[in-house]
Amino acid sequence: MHEEEFERVLDNAGYERNPLAWLKRNSEREIEEGSWRTYDDKMQTHLVFYDGEKAPNANTGELFIYAHYEYRWDVHPWKHLVGEDVSYKDGVEEVRKMLQDEGINYDFIQPG
Repeated sequence: MHEEEFERVLDNAGYERNPLAWLKRNSEREIEEGSWRTYDDKMQTHLVFYDGEKAPNANTGELFIYAHYEYRWDVHPWKHLVGEDVSYKDGVEEVRKMLQDEGINYDFIQPG
């Protein structure tokens, strides 16, 4: 799906734009298209996506999503900055569940 449609899905699923995040690049040096989060009292799931413009063999309209679970920057700034207790597994699981709940088909690619 296209970026605008995915942003509507994120909004409907309770995610919000992450108001403060490092600008990220993927392995193809592509700049992120969006940084979103959902959170509780002290932790957040941070989701970043790319439109795949520079990804080899990417189809038009594909999005590449990366996620992790971490301390909130606005509650525990130092723990967030140094990456204390970051869990990529938990972030990916939460985003996969959201995609399933929203009825979105996706392919899972294990980072390697």
